[in-house]
Amino acid sequence: MWGELVAIIVPVSFMITTGAVILLWPITRRLGEYLEVLVQEKRMTMRSDDSTRVQQALEEVSQRLALLEERVEFAEKLQIAKASGTEEG
Repeated sequence: MWGELVAIIVPVSFMITTGAVILLWPITRRLGEYLEVLVQEKRMTMRSDDSTRVQQALEEVSQRLALLEERVEFAEKLQIAKASGTEEG
């Protein structure tokens, strides 16, 4: 009895496995290609987000540097005015 059951199960399972591989191979290949495209798109958006953040940070630093330059110029003018005021008076 067990011998007959094994003789039926082995070929049937082999046929089912072979059929599943034949049927599912193109689907899994397409799915893999689709997932690769999704990953590439996500990387591109992450890179563009990173470049946007870096650009915003650079603009902020540039604005702060310009403000600092104005403050330094103002302080220098005050020092010059103070020095010339002490020399005269």
